[in-house]
Parts: sequence; structure tokens; C-alpha cells
Amino acid sequence: MGNIKYEDQSISSLKFSVDGPADEIEEAWEDYFDERYDLKLDKLDKDRGSIAYRNENATLTLLTSKPVTLYSKVAEIEGGAQISVAMTDANGAYTETNNATAMLAVRAMIEDFKNRFYTDYFDEQLEDARKELEDARDDSQDDTKDAERARKKIEKYRDKIADYEKKIQDLRDEVGDELLSAEEEAARAARIEDKIREIQVRRARYLGQ
Repeated sequence: MGNIKYEDQSISSLKFSVDGPADEIEEAWEDYFDERYDLKLDKLDKDRGSIAYRNENATLTLLTSKPVTLYSKVAEIEGGAQISVAMTDANGAYTETNNATAMLAVRAMIEDFKNRFYTDYFDEQLEDARKELEDARDDSQDDTKDAERARKKIEKYRDKIADYEKKIQDLRDEVGDELLSAEEEAARAARIEDKIREIQVRRARYLGQ
């Protein structure tokens, strides 16, 4: 975590990077909240290469039971984008110290977003490659003079498809492991919180407090 500036405020935030075209990542980030949380992200400001959002009284039941102010920023970096996420309420910013369970849920949300983005992104790349492959096959059938050129294109796009399929599987395996770990840690934190409350009750019972 680290402090990120949203307009005139510096807030403790989770940061993560996503590989791919920055404009597509930005669009996917907005779509994710619209589809997953029925929340339209409100644009706070837009600088060259970055855009910030702020949603007050946001209801994110999968992350926290209380309404929060949600901040996020998508900033272009080499080869992709860095996304920052922060939540605040009347008591201040959520951190992994004062709201461990909620922040673990945010980490799980981040992995879910990355999984969805990479799946959609590479599926689109696959579809484009398959269309090009189909065009190449048509070329090989329709134009005997260009048969050798078409054959080389077919081999090229077959290789591209195999590469994208491998990338999708690798990313799904990686994100799946991280998402499972985040969910397990969130459950563990919840169990520890229950244990603390139980100890506090027992302490009060025995000490008469």
C-alpha cells in the first residue's frame, strides 16, 4: 500500500499493475464496477495519462457492510496501467491495519478484475487471430498464385493462437491461486476477529468488567 493523490487528497491505497492497452484497461475498470456492483464510476479528474474516480456513499456489499467513499485511479505506465484503489468513511481511510478483512476482500476483487480483463483481452486477440486465419485459408483456396504466402500466414496465425491460449491458461492459473489465497486470508481474518470478541466476552465475565 502507499499514498496516492486524488485531486487534492492523499489517501492510503492499494496499487496494482495490469498489462495491456491503457485505454482498454480504463474502460474495463469502469465496466467492471458497472457490471459487478451496479456502480457507475464518477470521474474526479483526468490528467494526461491518468484518470481518477470518486464515488461517495458507495454500497459495495461484497467488500464491506458499510457505505464508503470509493476512490480509484487508472494511470498509464509502460506496457499497461497502474490502478490504485482506496476506501474511506467517517473514521478515515481503510488500511490493512484498521480494516484487515475489508482490505483482503479488496485484494480478492482486484484479482477478480485482472482475471476478467485478461480473459476478455486475450479472447478478443484469439478471435482476431482466428478471423485472420480464416482469411488466410480463403486466400489459399481462392488464389493459387499466392498459395505459398497464404500457407505462411496460416502457420503464423496458428502459432499466435497457440501462444494466446497458453497465456490465457497461465494467467487463469496464476490469478486463480491468488484469488483463492486472498479469500482464505479473508476467512482466516474473520475467524480471528470472532476469537478476539469471544476472548473479550470471557475476560469481561471473569473480571466483572
